[in-house]
Amino acid sequence: MKNLLIKNIARSLAKQRKKSKVNALNKPKLIIPYLWFFTDEIKTKNIPEILQKLPRLSGVVIRNYSSNDREKIIKSSSRISKRKNFFILVGQNCQSYGNINGIHLPKWQNKIRKKHKKHIISISVHGMKDIRKVINSRADIIFLSSVFRSSSHPEINPLGIIKFGLIARNLCKPVIALGGINDSNIKKLKISPINGIAAIDSLI
Repeated sequence: MKNLLIKNIARSLAKQRKKSKVNALNKPKLIIPYLWFFTDEIKTKNIPEILQKLPRLSGVVIRNYSSNDREKIIKSSSRISKRKNFFILVGQNCQSYGNINGIHLPKWQNKIRKKHKKHIISISVHGMKDIRKVINSRADIIFLSSVFRSSSHPEINPLGIIKFGLIARNLCKPVIALGGINDSNIKKLKISPINGIAAIDSLI
């Protein structure tokens, strides 16, 4: 992996959270990956190649909501997952794509738990206003963003370390930090109550 600093600090963050686990209804306890990679329809053109370079036991969130080759991307990622033991979540609906662990809900979607009782569900949260959304979705994992200014959404003001930490402490589920994280600012997250970090640019 190119960026070892990101990997090592993410691992230390996870350890200080004492290996937090998902304990969802009708599902076994699962150790949550400390390092997550988000696919992006613009930035991540060759997803299989990127996944090959990620460390084993990483988490992968496949978004690509409108990609014509969405199903192909999911299936190829699933094959790589079997070999590298990735934890894969698919944006919106995972259907029956093989070795997929669950579903990632974007900010515009939250009422889906009834249809997918056996899947792990993650959700995007962008502030205290989304607490009700977390409750309604009964999500197992929360991606809280943007902690720093992100090139994916440069028009959005980041939460900043203090506000990010306050929100994270009010969430009763495992929290993964997302948004603008790189080797220059990741150390600032050491005091935050999180279970890991997620990124795009820093892991490409």
